[in-house]
Amino acid sequence: MHHQLKLFTLIELLVVISIIAILSSMLLPALNKARGSAHGSACTNNLKQISMANLMYANDQGVLCPIKHSTLVDGYYQWFYGLAPVAMSGNSYNLTKGGYLHTYLGDKTKSMLCPSWAITANIPDPANASGTGGYGYTRLTFSSTVSATDMSLSNGRTQPGKIKRSSKIIMFADSAMGTAPTGTAILVPKGYGMQDTFGTLHFRHNRSANVAWVDGHVSALRFREGNEPAMTGNFTDSMEYFDHRD
Repeated sequence: MHHQLKLFTLIELLVVISIIAILSSMLLPALNKARGSAHGSACTNNLKQISMANLMYANDQGVLCPIKHSTLVDGYYQWFYGLAPVAMSGNSYNLTKGGYLHTYLGDKTKSMLCPSWAITANIPDPANASGTGGYGYTRLTFSSTVSATDMSLSNGRTQPGKIKRSSKIIMFADSAMGTAPTGTAILVPKGYGMQDTFGTLHFRHNRSANVAWVDGHVSALRFREGNEPAMTGNFTDSMEYFDHRD
């Protein structure tokens, strides 16, 4: 007896392909959300390490580190996150060494690069990046210039022990600016010193921004208003979470 081989008809094949496509469309959002949650957790851990490194810096130096050094060394500026070229463009940012906090984080660390921002900004190598790593340091105006009149937390003169509301003052957070958006290490609240009045908090983790506070704890803040497509904006109209002075 001969067994007749049954083949798929074209219609049956198309039905199978359609079912696979439907299942994929149902599963993909869940997979993306799970990946986003994993990146959010890694980002939280990064910010925890960065904030603790700054507190260790303060323990040794008496003050929190400045956002940036005003003097060039071998064509690079020293920032809290690492080294930036004088031109401030091109694939020559180094997020793995040379920053104020790398003494405590160790060279070759990846703590200064948010995993979600690495995808958004296309930064496969933190030692040869096209910009900052997605984290900003609290400022009261959009400027990295540290002066004698600068009263920002990141002015290089702030003693954390004198901050009375240490659990309510932001030290570092997910940061970006503009419609694209682009990276910035300058973390400012709504409308201070910028043409873009939304501020530079970046709510890249499922409409949340991870934030490291002066006391060392890290939490997530929800997007309130701003640029919805870019997810740059703010969670409050108040300055109280940025201004450490009573």
